[in-house]
Amino acid sequence: AMATITISLPDSMKAFVAEQVRAGGYSTTSEYVRSLLREAQQAGLGEATSSRSHQGPILTKKELDAMLLEGIEALERGEGYELNEEGWNELRERLLKRSRARTGTQTSE
Repeated sequence: AMATITISLPDSMKAFVAEQVRAGGYSTTSEYVRSLLREAQQAGLGEATSSRSHQGPILTKKELDAMLLEGIEALERGEGYELNEEGWNELRERLLKRSRARTGTQTSE
């Protein structure tokens, strides 16, 4: 059975989601969100039915904000570059390794 969850998003996020649905070949917004949630579960970001204890987020909001500001400043200095899917995957793996080192957790990835 499927449950319904309603979320509120600013217009910019709604537009982003719509673009991701279109670009990713998803048939609905729900399909896209379910895909994101499955990815989060597989990455060990918290699974409601998991027997593991929840280790918290990979990054705190403060850490993420600092990284985003650092990235924006680099772009403003002309130091940015476009990331393709492989680049995003590499970045994700680096962040997961950093998180594991910080929390002392291991995963089977």
